[in-house]
Amino acid sequence: EDRSPRWRSRPPKGPRQGSRKGKVITTDDGAIDEEKFIGGAERARRDAKKRQRCGDFGHTNPKRNHHTRSISPKSKNIARLSKKMKPMDRFFASLFLSSVEEFIKSDDSDDSRARILSDICVRLGLPMPANIPSESIDAHHFYSQRGSLVMEEARFVIAESLRKYKPSEHPHRKPHRGVPSTFLLRLVSVEEKEKLGATVFAFGKERSNDKFTPQELQDMRPGCCFEILVLDKVKDSTGRNMRSILGNVVPTADRQSIDYQLSLMVYQKLKVDEDLAGEELWEVRPLTTLISEVRQFDACTRAQKVPFLPKLLGWKESSHIFFDDSDEDSSGDNDSEKSVRSLSKVGQYSHDTTVEIPSRILLPRLNPTQERAASAYLASPPSTLTLIQGPPGTGKTTFTVSCIIRCLFEKSGRRLLVTAPTNKAITVLASRFLAALNGDDDSFNVVMIGVEDKLVEKSDMRDGENHMKYDGDGNKFFSPSSLRDIFVYTWIDTIQEQFQLMLNCLRPDTNLSGLAVRAQKLRKKVKTGIPSTFGSSETKVSLAVLIRTLEQTSSINEIASGISNVISSLSLIDSSAAVQELLATADVIFSTLSTAGVSAMKHTKKVTDLICDEAAAATEPEILIPLHLRPDRMLAVGDPRQLPATIMSPNAARMGLDRSLHQRLMYECGHNHIMLDLQYRMKPCISAFPSKAFYDSKLLNGENVMHQRYGNGAAIPFGGKPFVFFQINGSERQYMSGSYCNNDEAYAVVEYIKKLKATADKGNAEGPWYSPDRIRVITFYQAQ
Repeated sequence: EDRSPRWRSRPPKGPRQGSRKGKVITTDDGAIDEEKFIGGAERARRDAKKRQRCGDFGHTNPKRNHHTRSISPKSKNIARLSKKMKPMDRFFASLFLSSVEEFIKSDDSDDSRARILSDICVRLGLPMPANIPSESIDAHHFYSQRGSLVMEEARFVIAESLRKYKPSEHPHRKPHRGVPSTFLLRLVSVEEKEKLGATVFAFGKERSNDKFTPQELQDMRPGCCFEILVLDKVKDSTGRNMRSILGNVVPTADRQSIDYQLSLMVYQKLKVDEDLAGEELWEVRPLTTLISEVRQFDACTRAQKVPFLPKLLGWKESSHIFFDDSDEDSSGDNDSEKSVRSLSKVGQYSHDTTVEIPSRILLPRLNPTQERAASAYLASPPSTLTLIQGPPGTGKTTFTVSCIIRCLFEKSGRRLLVTAPTNKAITVLASRFLAALNGDDDSFNVVMIGVEDKLVEKSDMRDGENHMKYDGDGNKFFSPSSLRDIFVYTWIDTIQEQFQLMLNCLRPDTNLSGLAVRAQKLRKKVKTGIPSTFGSSETKVSLAVLIRTLEQTSSINEIASGISNVISSLSLIDSSAAVQELLATADVIFSTLSTAGVSAMKHTKKVTDLICDEAAAATEPEILIPLHLRPDRMLAVGDPRQLPATIMSPNAARMGLDRSLHQRLMYECGHNHIMLDLQYRMKPCISAFPSKAFYDSKLLNGENVMHQRYGNGAAIPFGGKPFVFFQINGSERQYMSGSYCNNDEAYAVVEYIKKLKATADKGNAEGPWYSPDRIRVITFYQAQ
């Protein structure tokens, strides 16, 4: 008879209440096990944490957690996906193991939504979505709750995309307009992925030599989802012989095959008849992209621990009283001496105001409130999360640029990741930073990473100059084309273009000493940007030969040959290795929050500071994406009183996914923050309302807007008034997508803009304020 004690399979029970010793258990073989006694405050803390965790995650009594009741019996038999799977595969497998019909009907009732969400969460080991509390008990609780809401957002987006193709099946829903076109493709190959339990379907154009168009390639990026219509020989109960399954684009490193082949990963079991896999054309429908949700999910399941994590959890800052063990009389110490000693513990993070910024750097001037906020961040120690609230026109970008520059100059070894939720925000911030550097590209390595067509424009390189522009507040910034110089995927191309420009400008009367200086500068840029690649490439030799030739000879042919050799050697550099090294050597990296989760960023070195602009316009899972770079401290700049992030799922928004980090920490947790209170954009009669309604009348007006002439030119067509309301007797109509438009109002807006432009053309206004850089037309509807 097996007499092994049952208690071996689980931890022993705790001691009785009031017992001062652990419970002693003696087995048949004489072994003695004494459980360590835990009591007092530690026992109370553990019991409270256990009760809260069980209530949140549904691991115990369902009466304590109503979310446990929503888990369907079917979900209890669903297998959990392996954590060894890649995050993207795990994300899509949890979704696409559910059927198309389950997605379409998921919002018909609360039970339907709960069933599919239960299946998804069980596969991932996540709790059911619940309201996000203002304070989390621990990191697991914090990350997992947000992860489940990300999955709810993904579920809703997929369901809405599928309904666009099937409006007739849901007559109570509004029909959609702008449905993506369906691809008619031939099946090229089928590959089983046994470890993943998935199948990869490779599709191509009807004619094998045809490429996908650039527009079609937009829908074929990693993270994009497709619906595949599969022909069946046997008809179902409704008389149809076609069913559909869901798949996602498989990332591939083969750049040449992307133009000719679409590879989709399918997680449901699917047997393809040989007769149907031949010359038959398959219908493949692009649905949506979930790349941002994939990266948010990865961040939530990675659960990166950073020094300022307690601040993210919403914990109050602890205050401790330290007692000196020394018996010496300390009555002679004054408060100032104690302050000096306490500040010395901060060490390298103390704010050094003696550091001088070189005069060539156009450091933005700050007002007293901005300076106080900048000093608070720059002097902050590790594990600090600094919150800055910036109402409209208070100079958030100016403040952020100043912080970046001062942070770099005040302490060597700093490595900054500067992020924002949108491509527009990050291009404006990067442009303003480059303008402040004033052409000084020797002091720091600055790079930007992201989607090229969203961030940079092609440069014609005809004059080789960086064109300057001005924003709506009169601040100088670089044009988008100049951002190619710091964009990692065009970095080498721009250097080649500059050498090509030197070659094109080569004439008998060319200033060779100027060319030598330019070549030296480009050589230094390559050497500091990609030192390892540069040291082992032909570029190092060809550049040395070119510079020596420029210094020692005046032969145009020899110089032209040297420049050509440099251009050829640059084309031989491995672009992927160069991108990785550019990120590793960068002092400042600009990227969107989503791009911070790309593979190249996951393989680069850690950063010391994370700076997030427009942080209040991002969801919390978005802000978690860059944490894998393990920053020591964080600066979050934004305004929770302005528009929040867009959340598609009403259920996720209701549970708090649309609530920003600023909003939770400032208003619910009482986290310390500084509000920039001096605005330079609105005339006082315009700023009076938002100041009173949203900022407790604390928003002050700058001297520029108080001036009598401020904005007068623009107001001339409107009788000199800073704001005017017009009544337009038009009619609204609704598009199939559900969005509204009003053509009469649109025509009226165009006419008013023409009047503004005509007034300025007559010389009654100063400057081209009516240009696209200075005027904004805002509407609430996409159709308008």
